[in-house]
Amino acid sequence: ICGGCADPDCEVCLPHFAGANCEECEPKYAGTNCTECAAPKFTGPACDQCANPNMALPECTVCKAEFTGAKCDQCTNAKMAPPGCSACKPAFTGDKCDHYAFTAIVAGSYYTCGLWGGGKVMCWGDNTAGQATPKAGSFKLISANGNGTCALDFDGNAHCWGSVQGTPPQDTDFLYIAVGGTHACGLDYEHSVTCWGDDSKGQLTVPPVEFDFVGAAQGVSCGISSDNLEAYCWGDSKLASIPLDQNAGNMAISTHGKSICLVNRWHDATFDTYNPIFCWGEGAHMNKHPLQLF
Repeated sequence: ICGGCADPDCEVCLPHFAGANCEECEPKYAGTNCTECAAPKFTGPACDQCANPNMALPECTVCKAEFTGAKCDQCTNAKMAPPGCSACKPAFTGDKCDHYAFTAIVAGSYYTCGLWGGGKVMCWGDNTAGQATPKAGSFKLISANGNGTCALDFDGNAHCWGSVQGTPPQDTDFLYIAVGGTHACGLDYEHSVTCWGDDSKGQLTVPPVEFDFVGAAQGVSCGISSDNLEAYCWGDSKLASIPLDQNAGNMAISTHGKSICLVNRWHDATFDTYNPIFCWGEGAHMNKHPLQLF
């Protein structure tokens, strides 16, 4: 490089030239006239930006704090997502992405399972029956009761572990699944319920009714019919008898252990809608004055 002097004595260099005799370019510049950015590190109209946006000024030789790796293309926090490393990966949440982003949580007896990270299952707690050791795969829905756990994959097939007996039917495309401890039931898109596993109380004998919802407790299975939203239960006679004077307009079933709850949809005399919960079974008390939810 020559001719970088701005005066005959070479006391002042032309823009972007440097050195005792203005014989070299400033670190950010290159080329005969020192007008090109010194590749591959610098870029921009003034060559004041790093060509790799994940590298840090002024030298563009080290990664910014949030990046790592030979090319600074990995997140320092492995739970954040490239390329920006400013947002959590789908499986995580929180300011530091240090919490699991569960999309569903279910609980059995002394253990819990969560659905997270695009279909992964994580379980913790008591594992005496293998109920906290999920099967491999990606799942869209999960259910637990007693020491049994089941999940639906994205094709609608059921997968069970723990105390659930029998083998789930395949190629059924279930919409919903419910676990009763040692048995389970699935609801398909044709409004049909199929149950498998322990049948010691007759809990697998599904009545010939189309259903919109299915539930299961220990020794009993339940469903909400499609026509008038009437609740049906079959299996253990102590639980299968529904203690309701008005058994219609039900919206959902919730179960745990040997207790069952129904969420109803009622209108009072002024036609205001409210949603009482009715529960029965072990550990449950029938609501004589049901709680108004909304």
